[in-house]
Amino acid sequence: MQLKELVKVSSPKEVYNKFIELGYDKYTNIYISTRKDKKYMVMHPITNKKVHFGSTMEDYTKHKDNVRRNAFLKRNAKWAKADKYTSAYLSYNLLW
Repeated sequence: MQLKELVKVSSPKEVYNKFIELGYDKYTNIYISTRKDKKYMVMHPITNKKVHFGSTMEDYTKHKDNVRRNAFLKRNAKWAKADKYTSAYLSYNLLW
């Protein structure tokens, strides 16, 4: 996904700020995904594997609709406790 497409469906600045607040270490960074069907990507600091996350649909950082947010969080509550380098955890905590 390209930056001009990304800003239509997400807020990269807000996602980055949440990324920092979650306490990811200094060896980890967040990038725009190289996959056309994903928004962001994080490199796992130990395995160096790319973790792509975020569908191309609008997320809470963009639409700010609390009804949609609450429905997403309820539907995917188990993602809150997933490993912090999984797409589920990253989507749940950074995009919603």
